[in-house]
Amino acid sequence: MPDFVDRMSDYHGNVEGSLRSAKEFTWLMFGGWIAFPFAIQTVLHPADAALLLMRMQGLPHPSVMPAASLGAELFALIMLATLCVSHFFVSVVFFRRAGRVVPMYPVCGVLLGIIGNGLWWYFTAFDPQGALVGFSAVALTVGCEILIDGRARNMAFGGGRA
Repeated sequence: MPDFVDRMSDYHGNVEGSLRSAKEFTWLMFGGWIAFPFAIQTVLHPADAALLLMRMQGLPHPSVMPAASLGAELFALIMLATLCVSHFFVSVVFFRRAGRVVPMYPVCGVLLGIIGNGLWWYFTAFDPQGALVGFSAVALTVGCEILIDGRARNMAFGGGRA
């Protein structure tokens, strides 16, 4: 048990040092983590995005969603791909500025999975289907972060240090 506590303490110190060293890119990393679940949910439920767009434009809520308005699916996929690529480059610069290799996906998982879903359930109500939707978006976001982290570390420091 003391070994686990020592490793967690070392990890916390490395994460804190990286966040302080990378400064402005820390906020870009957090922003990407917060944007990912919204982008994923938009891809999974394009009709909701189309309805939101209609509501923002002041249009009446249709009883049946026209197929033409579901062109938002293509836009959502492009948005998600753009977010992935931009988050990759932010991660590369983050690791270069930090000067160390620290896996950030546990921070992403805690931030979104525990704090994000906890706040959502506090301000709405807990329901099992909402929990499943929330954790599926978190799981996909953390999975993307794992893929991006590995490749960004390789690009920032070369294959030997990852």
